[in-house]
Parts: sequence; C-alpha cells; structure tokens
Amino acid sequence: TSNAMHQQISSFTKETVQIREDLKKVQEEMKNISSFQEIFKTPKLRGEWGEASLDHILSEYFPQELYSRQHQFLSGEKVDFIFNLPNGKLLPIDAKFFSDNFARLIEKKNEEERNFFQKKFVQDIKFNIDKISSKYILPSENTVDYALMYLPAEAIFHHIMFNLKDENIADYARRKKVTLSSPNTIYLTLKTIEHWFRD
Repeated sequence: TSNAMHQQISSFTKETVQIREDLKKVQEEMKNISSFQEIFKTPKLRGEWGEASLDHILSEYFPQELYSRQHQFLSGEKVDFIFNLPNGKLLPIDAKFFSDNFARLIEKKNEEERNFFQKKFVQDIKFNIDKISSKYILPSENTVDYALMYLPAEAIFHHIMFNLKDENIADYARRKKVTLSSPNTIYLTLKTIEHWFRD
C-alpha cells in the first residue's frame, strides 16, 4: 500500500506540474489585457474565474460523467459542481474567491490596520464555510455529509492554512464538515475520497 501511495503522490506531482504549465499559458494569453488585476475587482468576474479554474482541472483529470456543473437542490440553491462518487453519492464542491479583504490585508503596512482586515478576512471565510455547510450538505438529496470549498488562488489558500494558525480555520471548517482545497490540492483530495469510497 505504501508503494501504491507513493505512485499516487508521484502521479499527482506530475499532474500538478502540468496544471501549472496550463495556467502559465492562460497567463500568457492574459498579457493582452491592460490590467489583469482589474478583473478581480468585480465579484461576479472573480466568481466566474474561480468556477472556470475548477472546471478546467476537473475536465483535465476526470471524465465528464464524474461531475456536473450548477447542480440544483430542491431548495432552489445551486452548487458550482457535484462530483459523483463510486457508491452513487454526490460530493458538493463550491468555488470561493476571497479577494477584497485579503488584498487590503496584504497591502497594509500598519499592524493595527492589518489586524483589522485580517479579522474581516476571517469573517469572510467563516461566513462562506457556514453557507456551504448549511446549503449544500444534504444527505436527504443523496450528498455525502461533507463538502469541498475550492479556493482558486493558491496564495489565499496558503495564507489560510499557514498564516492563520491562531484562528484555526481548518479546524473550524472540519467542524462544519467542509474541506478546503486549492488548485494544487483539489486533484489529490478528490482522488483520495474516490479511492476511499471505492475501497
């Protein structure tokens, strides 16, 4: 099993490199736009970018029948993606792009201001974790009892996981049955869940 795990991690590493190469191509194409950052000032465009990023990864590494976009629940709520697991259960995945307060947090030099925007940033994260937990984890509609929150910006994911240790966001998310993922971790996360259900 350790050999199989090593092979899986090795495969994941190769595919992560490929994802980075693909994203480099996208970035090259975006050089023609006067200001790439301007795109992320609009919440709607940020949301579309996050969904497009997730769609790209899923389409590259999984067959179309394993996932679907904009799955609607009986409540009328729509989750960005549903991943079909081997036992017929559904895994909800929602993309969230936290930019405004994160950008302000990074920009500020004054510690008091940084602390202020860090609190706002943490509130944003927890609000969206709560939203995913309450709206998309619906075993009565055949979902598993947890969901994934996909963060399309690796820098934001890294800040949450490693620079907010005192806040323990990962633990908060676990209590709400939400798993955080990013472009570099989503594939391995999904493959691990898929193998777990298959075994």
